[in-house]
Amino acid sequence: MAETEKPSLKEQVALLPLSPGVYQFVDRSGTIIYVGKAKSLRKRVSSYFVQSKEHSAKVRVLVKQIVEIRHIVVGSETDALLLENSLIKSLQPRYNILLKDDKTYPWIVVRREHFPRVQSTRILTRDGSQYFGPYGSVMMQRSVLDFIREVVPLRTCKLNLAPEPIAKGKYSVCLQYHLGNCKGPCVGLQSEEEYAQLVGMVVSVLKGDLRPVRQYLEGEMGRAAGELKFELAQRYKQRLDALDNYAGRSVIVSAKIVDVDVFSLLPDDDVAWCNFVRIRHGSIVGVQTVKLSTGIGGDERDMLTLAIQHIVENIAGGELAREVIVPLLPSTTLLFGGVTFTVPKRGEKLELLEFSQKSARIYRAE
Repeated sequence: MAETEKPSLKEQVALLPLSPGVYQFVDRSGTIIYVGKAKSLRKRVSSYFVQSKEHSAKVRVLVKQIVEIRHIVVGSETDALLLENSLIKSLQPRYNILLKDDKTYPWIVVRREHFPRVQSTRILTRDGSQYFGPYGSVMMQRSVLDFIREVVPLRTCKLNLAPEPIAKGKYSVCLQYHLGNCKGPCVGLQSEEEYAQLVGMVVSVLKGDLRPVRQYLEGEMGRAAGELKFELAQRYKQRLDALDNYAGRSVIVSAKIVDVDVFSLLPDDDVAWCNFVRIRHGSIVGVQTVKLSTGIGGDERDMLTLAIQHIVENIAGGELAREVIVPLLPSTTLLFGGVTFTVPKRGEKLELLEFSQKSARIYRAE
């Protein structure tokens, strides 16, 4: 009996459902060469077959090799993300590796360099820099970066500020110095030690603790006023106002949720990823994920307890909000006095937990 002829690619795309799911591209040898996820399978897959200048050369080569499209329908985008990650890990499709840079998420990086810059990035490089995120949206990431640049005077230039070129007088101050947004480290007007203190405040902000930068601004404002430098004092007052505005502005949380911390846990063999989200005054002020060694076969409640303890001691400034949202109750709450742990079943608190879980999954995938 003759082998049944496969439908054309156009017909295969037309038969795809509009449901969320995972799609697989197969070449002539029957090998899966690419796995992807979609909110709507038909819409996402059809986009590959539309002539577009936005397609990279690698994508165009990929499309030419597709002879079959397979798909798996799932219940939600979150399930699609999980299944996609699992299939990529197990199948190692060639084009997922080649196109890895096409699927990135927004992070904030504190560069490892003389007079470190704080920047947006989508690429994680093992160069000793500090990375914070991933952020669930570019809007949220930009909101945090804009706030940092508004209240903490750090450089944004691309100059190499090693000691030698500064000592040789190679540079001159730019407009940002005259606007008060930079203190002139390029011409030796600011030491690395003083600059490092400012970077430390930024790191605290990225971890969800606004107290150090508030204390700094209040101190500088008082000092300027005492020296009768009223214009400078007014500048620090404006930065304090920006701090209050940032702390009171909702990024993705409604006014119903004021001060909470959120933890999610993603166990995987002998490690676990724990994401921490800090909400203050109804606004997300910190997002960070850490990878912890847990040992094989550990109890998830014990893992969560250890993860919270680690983050409290090393990231969250030694304290927790009075309410902490978690996916399951820790094995002991005695370590966290005065804290109420909530395992949400519905509503906005559950959405916050799901956001945290998504961030952990993105971190693991990256």
